[in-house]
Amino acid sequence: MRSLLPTLLVLAAVTTLTACGSGATGLGSSAAGSSPRPSASASPSPTPPAAQHAAAFLTVDSARHRVDLRLVAALTPDNGGMNFNGYSKGAMTVTVPAGWQVRVSFTNRGPLPHSVAVVAGPTATTPAFAGAGAPLQALTAGIPAGQTMDFTFVAARPGRYRLACLVPGHEAAGMWDRVVVTSGGQPSINP
Repeated sequence: MRSLLPTLLVLAAVTTLTACGSGATGLGSSAAGSSPRPSASASPSPTPPAAQHAAAFLTVDSARHRVDLRLVAALTPDNGGMNFNGYSKGAMTVTVPAGWQVRVSFTNRGPLPHSVAVVAGPTATTPAFAGAGAPLQALTAGIPAGQTMDFTFVAARPGRYRLACLVPGHEAAGMWDRVVVTSGGQPSINP
């Protein structure tokens, strides 16, 4: 009996943890190897990373009129991973003054290929400014998971633009946010 006690304690602990992790309350279990996800009755998801760490995604060099923008596709599981920095469907706005240089570092953390470009209209499929997106072939094919690509452009004209994934179906699924080029002011990133 004495040798069974540790085994019984471990079994009791596993049974308790399994029971607490399943069902409609608390954290639900998920596929093997993945972390638990909140169930429908759990508290709202935490604030996306861009709101918590805007400085991690936008660096401003006012003296050179240059911004470094870090974009991460599928940073969070929100919107099925169809997001930039955890935001989708226009929830994030990047503001840049006209004439400033924008250096983008784009990383794909999702399992699907993704791309990014600054485009003008709702049906636009080419960059609004020279160099404002992935190379043409990568715009619709995307870059594979784990890859990073960089591009640089000048925000030449004031206006409202979209930051969009141009892999077919991704933008329609909500993988787009906003870029506003202003006549003056300072660059910013806001959820």
